[in-house]
Amino acid sequence: MKKNALFIAICVSILLSSSTLGNQMINTANANPMVFRRFDASPTITIQSPQDNQTYSPDNTTLVFSLSKPNAEWTGPYDDSWFEPINCGDFGNKVVNATIYIDGQPSNLSIDVNSTLLEPFNYSVPLEGLADGNHTLQICLFCNGVEGMTWMAGYDMGYFDYYAYSQTIAFTVATPDSQAFMDGALIALFVVLVVVACLVALALYRRRK
Repeated sequence: MKKNALFIAICVSILLSSSTLGNQMINTANANPMVFRRFDASPTITIQSPQDNQTYSPDNTTLVFSLSKPNAEWTGPYDDSWFEPINCGDFGNKVVNATIYIDGQPSNLSIDVNSTLLEPFNYSVPLEGLADGNHTLQICLFCNGVEGMTWMAGYDMGYFDYYAYSQTIAFTVATPDSQAFMDGALIALFVVLVVVACLVALALYRRRK
């Protein structure tokens, strides 16, 4: 009888302990849920030149742009702000390279950026070989983003790739001679139209008399 009572007491104790442990694990999981985070904010791309709806000569068309960290979350080396209180170590978002698209097609300008943008990245390069006429320009960034999962007392982190794009700039290239010719042609056309209008008006006036 005593053995049965002791056995029952042990079983009840184990059940109570298991229940308490289970509640503690549930409370811990609720307090420290598994969280997945991915950071793919686009860097700020500022194009100083060429400017929208402006005309440039072929020997004076220069691409000038800068890249800086976005206002949204972005990380650099040894920045643990994303996964506090976990230290990210060397993990951080990074711009790998920039490809310049001219008239919707990738040009031969592929710029090795390789920067976490802790400091703004500035670049300037002449745009050569552009024919006279209208053109468009856009910058495409190839970036490494950080993603990771945190849970209870652990974490797992890694990189993923994504792209970021600038606005499209529309501009015109015109050689000085061709521009002068176009201006002269427009002036000549205007003069011809004025003369024709005067002759028509004179003819109508004489007919009425």
